[in-house]
Amino acid sequence: AQVVHAHGLKAAWCAISARPRRPLVVTVHNVVLDEAAGRAARAQRVLERRVLAGADRVIALTTQMAGELAEFVDPNRIRVALPASPRPVVTESREVVRSRLGIDQDVPMVVAVARLHPQKDLPTLLHAWDLVRRRHPQAVLVVVGEGPQRVELESLAASLGLGESARLVGSRPHAVDEIAAADVAVMTSVWEGAALVLAETTQLGVPMVSTATGLAPDLLDGTVGGVIVPFGDPGATADALCHMLDDPDAAAAMGAAGRDRAAELFEPGRAIEGIMGTYREVIG
Repeated sequence: AQVVHAHGLKAAWCAISARPRRPLVVTVHNVVLDEAAGRAARAQRVLERRVLAGADRVIALTTQMAGELAEFVDPNRIRVALPASPRPVVTESREVVRSRLGIDQDVPMVVAVARLHPQKDLPTLLHAWDLVRRRHPQAVLVVVGEGPQRVELESLAASLGLGESARLVGSRPHAVDEIAAADVAVMTSVWEGAALVLAETTQLGVPMVSTATGLAPDLLDGTVGGVIVPFGDPGATADALCHMLDDPDAAAAMGAAGRDRAAELFEPGRAIEGIMGTYREVIG
């Protein structure tokens, strides 16, 4: 081989330990975070720094990730290559999805596709929705996903009196159908890797409200694709959602502009050429 491309820390460690050593490119899918690694975070962080210090090039999947890596990796060795993402195929029409959910076609619908896990910070979303429904009492929030926080989230929704305005509908085999049927999508995660739900949402032309994690800074800028809100801020999240629900035409235009940007960013040839260019650099 002229070059070795490792995905993840364990694979990279094996490549570094090999003899004879070849030029090494490492793709980082997630930086080590205490929230994700738990007790193993300290050991994984040491491994992360040692491994990436031995790589000739480090590929980050998002610009945000590249910035985090630059704290301990020479920025001159970091490259950003957004993952290729084929445009999602919708299998059910907006009318069918809304009929299945029992939501009228003209009712404002906001969807969140997320595992019911602390990483997704869904309590912030429910508190935000409590504020949204006071300004848009007919609007409905649909949370698609399953996970260990279901009981906790159902209890919180009940204590806030959200009733049928906020629905935890469980997992769906093809959640892009629910995204495509929505007027707005939302994500309140405290951390993400690439978060392909952002790619799918923008490719479908649905405007997005998201925290600044994963692909959000690459896709959303307030006028194209959607709006970025602070972490753990129900008020700001509610304001952003209400702004889109107040002016659906402007929100739709923002989503359409996001679809155009996503078509360019996720074009497979762009991702392939980025990787091939990195190979050429290390081979010389």
